[in-house]
Amino acid sequence: MVQGVPRSVCWVIALFGLLLARAPACHGEPRILHADPALSWTWSGTTQLTVQVRSSGLITNRTEAGLWFSHPQAGGRVDDGAPEVPVFVLMFEAYTGTPKLESHTAIPDAGRVLPGYLLPVEVETIRSVDDLKTVREKRRDPDPAIYQSSTPWPEQPVQINEAIMMRRRILRLAFLPVRYNPKEQVVQFFDDFSVTLRFDP
Repeated sequence: MVQGVPRSVCWVIALFGLLLARAPACHGEPRILHADPALSWTWSGTTQLTVQVRSSGLITNRTEAGLWFSHPQAGGRVDDGAPEVPVFVLMFEAYTGTPKLESHTAIPDAGRVLPGYLLPVEVETIRSVDDLKTVREKRRDPDPAIYQSSTPWPEQPVQINEAIMMRRRILRLAFLPVRYNPKEQVVQFFDDFSVTLRFDP
C-alpha cells in the first residue's frame, strides 16, 4: 500500500491500468495493411483520409469491339456485366467502433475524356463437350441495367466494405478512377479522392 492511500484504491488503479494497457489503441494513424501501387494517401488525425489515385498510368486499349484497360496493378474487381474499369484498393485495420463513410468527393480530370464503347468485364466459362474434353469460352455480356441506362457508372466512385479477421476489424476502401456514360459512350477519369471516415462507438 502506498503511504496514505487505502489498499482498495491501489487495486482499482492497478486494475484500470491493466485494462487500459490491453485496450485497442485509439490514437494515431490507422495501420495500413495493403495498398495498390497507384495509391498514395495522408491521414489528418484519425478519421480524415485523403487519397490520390495516379490514373495517368492507366493504359487504354482500343479495338474494333471497344475500349478496355490494361491494369495489372489494380487489386480489385467489378461485377460481371459491368464496365471493366480499374479498381484500386486500400485496406487498413479499423479502431473499436463502427466505421462509417461520412462523406467523399472525387475530382474529375478535365483533360482526360475518352470517347468510345467501354467493354464489360470478360468472363471465362468452362463447357464440357464430353468426358475427356472441355472448352474454355470467354464472353463479355453487358448488363442491360447499366448499358441501357443514361446514368453514369459507377454511381459511387468510392466503395467501402468491412470484414472481421482474427477478431480484427478490417476496412476495405475501393477507388474506381474511371466513370463511364453508356448513353454518350464517354469515359471520364478521376484523380483525387477525399474521404472522411467516422468511427461511431
